Amino acid sequence: MAEMQVGGLCQTHSTIRERWLRLDRFEHGVLFVAALILIYQITIPPIVGLIDNGDFFHLMSPAGFRHVSEKPEDMNVFFNSKFLFEKPGLLETHYISSELLIARVARVIGPILSKDGLFDIRVLGLMHAALLFSGIALIISAHSKLRKPSRWILSLLLVWIFTDVGYVSFFNSFYAQTASPLFLVLTAGFFALLVSKDDKKWTYFATFYFAALLFICSKPQEAPQGVLLAVIVFLAARALRTRWVKTLGVVSVAVMLMFAALCYVSSPTGVKNNSLYNAVFGDLLKNSPDPAADLAELKLSNDLLKYVGTHAFIKDSPVPQDWFKAAFYQKVRHEDLLGFYMRHPSRLWKLITRRSAKAFTLVTHYGNFEKRSGFPPGTKSSAFKIWSDFKEKVFPGSPWTLVVLFFGNIAAVALLLIRDRKSGDSWHLRLSAFGILNLMAVGAFLTSTLGDGTLDIVRQLFTFNAMTDLCLIGDVVFLIEAITRKIQKLTLYRLYAKPLGDGRGNVEACRVQSNLPS
Repeated sequence: MAEMQVGGLCQTHSTIRERWLRLDRFEHGVLFVAALILIYQITIPPIVGLIDNGDFFHLMSPAGFRHVSEKPEDMNVFFNSKFLFEKPGLLETHYISSELLIARVARVIGPILSKDGLFDIRVLGLMHAALLFSGIALIISAHSKLRKPSRWILSLLLVWIFTDVGYVSFFNSFYAQTASPLFLVLTAGFFALLVSKDDKKWTYFATFYFAALLFICSKPQEAPQGVLLAVIVFLAARALRTRWVKTLGVVSVAVMLMFAALCYVSSPTGVKNNSLYNAVFGDLLKNSPDPAADLAELKLSNDLLKYVGTHAFIKDSPVPQDWFKAAFYQKVRHEDLLGFYMRHPSRLWKLITRRSAKAFTLVTHYGNFEKRSGFPPGTKSSAFKIWSDFKEKVFPGSPWTLVVLFFGNIAAVALLLIRDRKSGDSWHLRLSAFGILNLMAVGAFLTSTLGDGTLDIVRQLFTFNAMTDLCLIGDVVFLIEAITRKIQKLTLYRLYAKPLGDGRGNVEACRVQSNLPS
């Protein structure tokens, strides 16, 4: 009788586990709510978007769009949802971005849906939303073997966090970094499927690899992440279990590194020059105890002291002038700036401290509404910003927060790899990828910190915040799963160990049949 009870429990648990391989009703409901939130913010007036700070032209002209009015008060004060169609340019800005692929597809769809002959940016916004929705659904589906509390928490966190207005406001815009978190989430989703499913390994590896390439080329500042992603690619290739594992891994890594290098060097000279100017004059010298001494160390003339504290976009900016190019850009590069901070670690720490103050700020200072909405210039949406408000208020804007979060996670991953060294390759691959994700977040922070000045730092840290949120979700789900596992294990022992004598053999048999963790 007792054996029949245990056998029945094992069979029931095994059946439930098999059913969990698909999305359950709760998860379908959560995804449905996610779709409603995205549609509400993107399409229902007053729709949410971002003003053009001057960066739209990098993608608008190559994609085939231009402003209805090019007056600064019409472009830079309020968000605009309507644009003119024009013939796509020939990448005259030399800006390689995966966001351009999305914009060009929108350029094809736009005229079909247009009633007034103008492009409605909500077409682009819904395409962005579809990519995000797909990535979230992939991640949830890939973790179907988790226990129900962990799966439900995972789905709730993904939807709560990534439907926040801090992310969604970018969808109705032509900013290149909009694509970064979208392809990051898709990369995570396809990778999770690769390591969790026993079939279609080649399909999941190909889609993971393609999504990773699209993430790398979303914006030049993401290109250095190709180095860390290449490590994951090499490890993931082993999951295919083919005789050409090493060859596939080496070739995949080589192609990814070359692609990342191409995306990095193809960044427009103007973009690099503006970033360097802002980093030197708008931050380094502005916060220097002796700007003249710093100029001398950088082998620059004291005649440039008058630009201390300015940015590259001031009226009568010296950036495009030939004399300034000779006096500044021919003498200083980003590598020289990095070398300066390496020689002055205390100054580097102060720089990191300044950046950390805004590290967990997700909502930019840009206004979110059109002029016809009736809101004053610069008004920001107050809907669906619970996560961004919570994050900014709860997480201290301190470099020590970054150290504890990311290096704490990396240390935990290292300990788990040592402790579980006899576990399967899938578990090791998941742990390694999570550790590398934390390293990528550190890299994203340092790239934005050293590469740009304080100007628009929240937007520059956009991808960093997406990586941080994925790391936090991973931490929470891991803890929930560990706690649930312990509770389930104790419950089984209490219910069945005592009535069956010593109980150990019976519980072990049930564990084997139903895939319970040891």
